[in-house]
Order: sequence, then C-alpha cells, then structure tokens
Amino acid sequence: MKVQGTLVSVSNTIKANSNGTQYRTCVVKLADGNNYFAKIWETSFAKGVELGGEYTIEGQQDEDTIWLTVLTGNDAQVATVANLGALFGVAENTLTEEPLF
Repeated sequence: MKVQGTLVSVSNTIKANSNGTQYRTCVVKLADGNNYFAKIWETSFAKGVELGGEYTIEGQQDEDTIWLTVLTGNDAQVATVANLGALFGVAENTLTEEPLF
C-alpha cells in the first residue's frame, strides 16, 4: 500500500535494524490529518529531504500494526503483487488492497 504524506520531522538519532541497515524515525502527516511515526532509511535521508515536503509513504501490515516507510527517490516504485507476486507464490488476483483510511 502506498499513499502520499508530508514529512513533519526526522530524528537526529540513527538506529539499525537486525540486518544492520541504518534508519531514522520520523513523523509523517497523512491524508486523514493525523501524524504517524514512520522510518526513513539512512541512505535516503543522506540524499536530502525537506521538512514539509510531500513523499510517497509505503505501508506494510504486520497483524494489527502498519509500519510506514518514507520513500524519497523520484523514480522509486513500490512493488506490487502484479510485479513480484510470482516470487512469493502469490497470484495477482488473490490479494485485495484495503485502503488505509
């Protein structure tokens, strides 16, 4: 799932996930007008971001939680089942995308 959102703030603290990939926590404002915690990969942050700028926000559902990631590349595309479903043994028409709001 992807939506557009506004980057509100970015932490000065660099963290790392279990794979050692560095990221920063941040806050994004989505279409419902609420602010949500998200992450931005350090490699994306290092290329430059603008507070108040509009970015594509990717959401990944993990049970009742949706993890948000800020995508900064102007040519960044979010993979869909149509793109990569076969790699996971998923046919394109077996999943339905539910809206975030």
